[in-house]
Amino acid sequence: MQIWDTAGAERFKGVTTAYFRGAHVVILAYDITNEETLEKTKSWLQEAREFCTSTFYIFLVSTKKDLIVDDVEEYKVKEKRAAQFAESFEAEYWSTSSRTGENVEELFSRIASVTFERVMKSEIEATNAIQETTSQLAQNSSLIRLKSPPKSKRPKKPSCCNR
Repeated sequence: MQIWDTAGAERFKGVTTAYFRGAHVVILAYDITNEETLEKTKSWLQEAREFCTSTFYIFLVSTKKDLIVDDVEEYKVKEKRAAQFAESFEAEYWSTSSRTGENVEELFSRIASVTFERVMKSEIEATNAIQETTSQLAQNSSLIRLKSPPKSKRPKKPSCCNR
């Protein structure tokens, strides 16, 4: 699994398109204490949809949960807004804290799991498609099958004990 972090910086915009090719997962991370960063996830997702060459899972991830969790009401409001964004993106929403480690390991385990599942599913589908095509070719072809010529009979060499 490869993870590329551009931090949403404009200076990386030129290289992000290369990162999107073949991506299985797009993580839209934002700072829960900064509403503007949540708004920016819309353009990041639009860019991902424009440049990704395959379908991908989307994870909307709030960071810095530890800085807001003490204010329960504010946290509930921000969580609700984030959940609405995630729903509109058809994304999974995760709230994390790098400082405390809350939900970080669980998030990456989930990402690894869905990535593995998607890759295995596509491998199985590709294998099945090849088998189906091979089967169809065998049924619909007029191949001439040649039998191998018989092996010439060689005299048996005596073994050491059978003289």
